[in-house]
Amino acid sequence: ARSGARSAFEGNLAINPYVVERLLDGVMERLGMAELEDIPHPFVVTEPVCNPNGVRAIAMEVLFEGYCARKVCLGIDACFSYLYNSHVDAGSPSHAAAYRAENALLVSAGNATTHLIPLVGNAPYLSAAKRINAGGLQQTEAFMRRTKILHPYQSAALHFSNMNDLKERACYTAPDYLEELRALKSDPEYFDRAAKLVRIPTDAGGPALLSAEEKERKAKAKIEAGRRLHEMMKARK
Repeated sequence: ARSGARSAFEGNLAINPYVVERLLDGVMERLGMAELEDIPHPFVVTEPVCNPNGVRAIAMEVLFEGYCARKVCLGIDACFSYLYNSHVDAGSPSHAAAYRAENALLVSAGNATTHLIPLVGNAPYLSAAKRINAGGLQQTEAFMRRTKILHPYQSAALHFSNMNDLKERACYTAPDYLEELRALKSDPEYFDRAAKLVRIPTDAGGPALLSAEEKERKAKAKIEAGRRLHEMMKARK
């Protein structure tokens, strides 16, 4: 049931071992390795900044006991991403790849939080890292509140799961926000190309939407029920 579903995450921490194992099962199935009893590959697992040892132990237990992992490498996803996208090939297998810039600022934008990680001398300076409690989750909530204000009669269908799916499918990030606003305002053709028409399923979660006639009928029935109750209380007195 929707009400009984449990997330694997609390914020940006994977704390539910059963759901974590199910998520990894889905990953293995997509990779075509779901039927293998012994996976002959090392695992590279990303984790958030300052991941607690208890949360890390959950992932280790699932990987070593559930998948018979031979080797596991843990690291922060932003550091892995920066190394992959900006590394300088050392030209020899005996030398590790190096960052193109020894000093940089990494911005790790997640679903629940955003981390700013300084890179100093080819190494992350984690003691100076900062956490901002803003991410994709807050974007979805702001998007949902804004859409409900613009479409109050559709608010029953504009629940969180629908709006999160709509955000992932239809929204985009503008390279230059102010320039994007000017283009949308001044160029009708650009506005038509950028605008998206979507149909929200009214039966997917939340109560069914009522027409104006049904709302009026329900209001009259409520008034009549109140009148009868008042007469009954008056007769008892």
